[in-house]
Amino acid sequence: HRWEECKEMYRKVNFMFGDVIKVTPSSKIVGDMAMFMVQNNLEPEDVFERGDELTFPQGVVDFFKGMIGQPASCSNRSISPPKKRNCRPNSVAT
Repeated sequence: HRWEECKEMYRKVNFMFGDVIKVTPSSKIVGDMAMFMVQNNLEPEDVFERGDELTFPQGVVDFFKGMIGQPASCSNRSISPPKKRNCRPNSVAT
């Protein structure tokens, strides 16, 4: 079980995504991304550096396309994970 890793990664993803307000579906999006990152042994830097080649959960893709509200700036970066122009969806077990 990797529950402790998922909880810590949720905190990191929340920071990456600009501390979004936690309501459904935004809390689920943060959780999906956290689980995706734990399952794939990724850290935030991996997402920023390799975002063009990663296949993200569909909800995360939709969020960054603006289909689920408007994401705020992400952890003081000039880019958003995943990079909007190259979002490739994938499903994640929840």
